[in-house]
Amino acid sequence: MTTSLAITGLRVELGRHMVLHDIGLTIADGERVALMGASGSGKTTLVRTIAGLQLAIAGTVALGGRKVSEGGRSLVAPSRRRISLVFQDLALWPHMTAVQHLLFVLGGQSLSRRKADELALAALDDVGLGDRAGSRPAELSGGERQRLALARALAPRPELLLLDEPFASLDLPLKLEMTKLLRQRQQAGGFSMLHVTHDPLDALRTAPRVVLLEDGAVVFDGRTRELVNEETPALAPIRAALREVLEVLTD
Repeated sequence: MTTSLAITGLRVELGRHMVLHDIGLTIADGERVALMGASGSGKTTLVRTIAGLQLAIAGTVALGGRKVSEGGRSLVAPSRRRISLVFQDLALWPHMTAVQHLLFVLGGQSLSRRKADELALAALDDVGLGDRAGSRPAELSGGERQRLALARALAPRPELLLLDEPFASLDLPLKLEMTKLLRQRQQAGGFSMLHVTHDPLDALRTAPRVVLLEDGAVVFDGRTRELVNEETPALAPIRAALREVLEVLTD
């Protein structure tokens, strides 16, 4: 199996504070991984470093076997990393319609206008927004905005999708709808996925593997259900939450 993401010896400093300590992480092509940890554990910093929005002071990040950063130097610009990133606040552009969001991200792919229009509309159809192409974010419901952010991320056909808690503020029915849609699109597109979440149910539903950060270091990397039996004291709060979720699911 080939590797989508390989991180070795990654160290990131913000100000004088070491946020990530010698992180090592590998994700295979097409693999789904949940990234968990308490607030301040370094989850968002890790995602931003992978995407090229934050420089490390040491270590290597490789995507598809190609080094994109090494030893504090960026070797490949963020726009050329074949990565898409969805933030918690979605970062939609208020002045653009739904289809304009997609045309913008497709603009760097040397497509004819006709082909770009075709791909943009197809991406909206894929997430159930085909009839909302001319609507701006303020005219969309919360769920529709979530779908638009996902469509925008997937339109350029990324090799790796990074999700930084985009479903954290959703109510349960909408969260379940979005996690189901995400899995469907991932299975259809074959891209790899790293999903930052603090919700054990999200982790169980979206990824068979979980990586847990504690104070900027990886303290667990394994099957999501194995975390329930892990005895490391630092994992106790998440382990307890996962046990509660599993008890509900198996009742």
